[in-house]
Amino acid sequence: MELGSARELKIELLEGLSRTTRAASAGGAEQSTVAVGVVPRRRDFGVAVRVSSAGSLRLPGMRDVLARWDDDTDVRVIGPVHALTQANRPPGAPGSPRQLRPGASVAHVAVTAGTLGGFVRDADGRVLILSNNHVLADTDRASVGDAVLSPGPADGGRLDVDRVATLSFFRRFSTAGNLLDLALAVVDDPERVGGNSVPEGELSSAVAQVLDGIAVGKVGRTTGHTTGTVTAVELDGVTVDYGRGDAFTFDDCLEVEGDTGPFSAGGDSGSLVYERSGAAVLGLLFAGSTTGGAGGTGLTFCNPAALALEAAGVTLL
Repeated sequence: MELGSARELKIELLEGLSRTTRAASAGGAEQSTVAVGVVPRRRDFGVAVRVSSAGSLRLPGMRDVLARWDDDTDVRVIGPVHALTQANRPPGAPGSPRQLRPGASVAHVAVTAGTLGGFVRDADGRVLILSNNHVLADTDRASVGDAVLSPGPADGGRLDVDRVATLSFFRRFSTAGNLLDLALAVVDDPERVGGNSVPEGELSSAVAQVLDGIAVGKVGRTTGHTTGTVTAVELDGVTVDYGRGDAFTFDDCLEVEGDTGPFSAGGDSGSLVYERSGAAVLGLLFAGSTTGGAGGTGLTFCNPAALALEAAGVTLL
């Protein structure tokens, strides 16, 4: 299937499911979430269908499309998708580092712990930490000027000794159609910035559009350096549970499956996902599912990194 045909089928499926969901809601039926995107294959493209429960596969709009396009659809039951902050302090959690680097524990003073994705520079020449809204801005509850700690509170970070940055920007969430879980914090002491080094090299400029099953890596606060493969792009309708009654739906997501186990876990939110060949940045990691990946592991979801940099008006350091 050509890319244009895959995109058309994606839209057809989303529109059919929208009608079905409205009908199910009117009848009081229990709903589950459905996300639809594009699957890069070796010579062509298919359509990714990600459902939170097997019951979604029995919806009339879903049955019709899957029966007609069985060979061109990649269907996975992924369970609920959660934002990947960390609630508990793991054994051996690092203390406050002398130098700040990608993968370090970081968080707003009211958040548990997430990941310092990387460093960027704004038009005024300031050096900033790039991560998620739910890591640095407490899911829209913070205010610009709030303190950011490294390590995060779940890893023992304290306001009096571990403040490293000041919240300067975050993209607020909408009820639907979100594209970014994004926040920035100005580094208090640029001398502590250790650069954007990862095991494969120095993070380079962001890729504008991802349309291949690219081999990727990331460095996260919890799982460290992991590798995986992009298994779906342009995923629309990814519903993410942020806890405390917050749930938001995202479009245009990248999906990653780990090579030898989970690509990410709680606490890895904010990591930058990059192409292993050349270290070009592809995505800003923000959520994960419980199942749907190889070996019973979950899948990882990212916002497009190029869009995040453009929206914040920054460039990689």
